[in-house]
Amino acid sequence: MTATNVSAAGKCANGVVRTHRPKGEAKREAILDAAERIFAERGYHGTSLRDVAQDARAGIGLLNYYFPTKAELFRQVVLRRRDVLQERVAASLRAVGPGGNPHEAGAGVIRAFLAAFLEICVGADEGLRNYVRLTSRFMTAYNEPELHDPLTSLHPITELFVDKLRSVYPHMNERRFHAALYAMEASLIFMVQDPGFLDELSGGHHRAAAIDRIVDDLVPFFAGGLHAIAGH
Repeated sequence: MTATNVSAAGKCANGVVRTHRPKGEAKREAILDAAERIFAERGYHGTSLRDVAQDARAGIGLLNYYFPTKAELFRQVVLRRRDVLQERVAASLRAVGPGGNPHEAGAGVIRAFLAAFLEICVGADEGLRNYVRLTSRFMTAYNEPELHDPLTSLHPITELFVDKLRSVYPHMNERRFHAALYAMEASLIFMVQDPGFLDELSGGHHRAAAIDRIVDDLVPFFAGGLHAIAGH
């Protein structure tokens, strides 16, 4: 460890060097955490920079130093956890077996995609839960100029699902394929942005077993519909 690194670290009582985030970085993260929560709850236009600063216990001047505009704050919020979410979805899809036939294979892909998001919604990582709620909520405001570019950066996550499912049905009519995708993604967006709805579906229990039962019910519905229109 260099002298510079040591000077930026703290020491335990036994003299062992313990690294920690610089104060400025920690405050910036606190602002992003607050913005994530408030954007998820109130939407873009219902969120003010002053509200975010107050929630983060930061002065408005400090917030403006890190994020000069609300659009820039939103962009940074979207980018911060994007790669983490993408890897969670990718890992879930990688675990899907080959399946015995297109119907079984398609069901496996749909299960993996749904489960990746619903498990986050009942998981212990509050930040990732808020992030999924936020990004799902804003998909309905996709074409707003201030939101378009950040939300476009999420496309690779959806493309993981599209590519995996397309490999199961390579010859399916393009229009029918995308109509089925739209129905599945719209349903998922609604479920994860409304924690009250998810609570009701799971009987008020935030447990993996409850989510498994929800997925068990949804997968045959979506997979059956997809397979049915694939044959036309």
